[in-house]
Amino acid sequence: MRRRAATEDGEGQILSIDLLRALAAVAIVVFHYKNFFRGYGIESQATLADLKALQWFEALGLLTRHGSLAVMLFWMISGFVLLHAYGARAGRISGRAYAVNRVSRLYPLHLATLLAVAAIQAVSMRLTGGWQIYQNNDLAHFAMQLLFASNWFTEAQSFNGPIWSVSAEIVAYGAFLGFLRMGAPSLPRIGAFGLGFGVLFAATGLMPALCGVYFFAGCAAHRAWRLGAAWSVERSAAFALAGGLAWGAGWAALEAAAPGMAARIPLTLLVLPAFGLGLLALAFAESLLRRRAPGGAALRLLAGASRAGDLTYASYLLHSPLQMLFLLTAATGAVPLEAVLSPAFAAGYLVVVFGLSWLAFRGFERPAQAWLRARLSSSAARPRSFARPAASG
Repeated sequence: MRRRAATEDGEGQILSIDLLRALAAVAIVVFHYKNFFRGYGIESQATLADLKALQWFEALGLLTRHGSLAVMLFWMISGFVLLHAYGARAGRISGRAYAVNRVSRLYPLHLATLLAVAAIQAVSMRLTGGWQIYQNNDLAHFAMQLLFASNWFTEAQSFNGPIWSVSAEIVAYGAFLGFLRMGAPSLPRIGAFGLGFGVLFAATGLMPALCGVYFFAGCAAHRAWRLGAAWSVERSAAFALAGGLAWGAGWAALEAAAPGMAARIPLTLLVLPAFGLGLLALAFAESLLRRRAPGGAALRLLAGASRAGDLTYASYLLHSPLQMLFLLTAATGAVPLEAVLSPAFAAGYLVVVFGLSWLAFRGFERPAQAWLRARLSSSAARPRSFARPAASG
């Protein structure tokens, strides 16, 4: 089996978590498919109601209605993987190296897509008199986008809208650096950080605070996985799986006992334990697989599939510009908007999104990351694949 790069603390990559990240990216792209009906200046008989009435679209109902929850899963995965990457160096982490790693990983593609969307929106305003999809495209929002602070104090989306969740995650990255500098990670301290963000979210409703809750919940899941190593892997995996099933059964029982009650509880609260237990179950299951069949066919298959995780960030930042380009073309009458109702178009759109994401990762993200790190810091640790953050939706 071809070996994946080690993490910064020398540990191997958790392949199943990378695969989960890729599936979450697909959920976000499918959830945003309806944005094809947020175009400006398009004369068409097709409506969003027509899309929702289609059998193939309804078959994806879980993703098209609740795919946005994948954003919170991304945040939790980020906490899990970053603690995995940096946990062994807690208390002696270099702030400069940490900042360089994060900036070089995130900023190049963000800047490139921001400039591309700004150009698309300028052309759209000139040709149609309006913006495509996201409406807050003034200089103030552009400046906040440049600083990666677009949604720290507002929920208004601008330019390349999906970047809002990565903007929120920047705050969690800063808090995480402070957390690492306090010494070896512990569940009580992780809980204190998570609770602090929870109180902040309750008081303000700001998304960076909610991101912090999920990020440190991911850290807690990783710490529980590490502590679970004292048990047998089989017992740990069974415990996590049983916990996830019990949570799902409890949710169903609540709805059966009081119809509508679960619907009145924010999904952001309902899915947090489920996501955390799911991460634990995956990590323990992979540990079990590595113990029982090291180098086996199942592990090789998982390693191959997990490479889709490399496309996550690019797919997150490329799908909206692609939609805007199509909508701008449709506004000129060159193509009919009705095309988006076709399952063939939908399938082709997904192929294009993830195909371009692969090209962007290989031809732009990795070279730009290496170039920036070489120039920003000669002392920063060279990046490792598992330390890459989860893109959000």
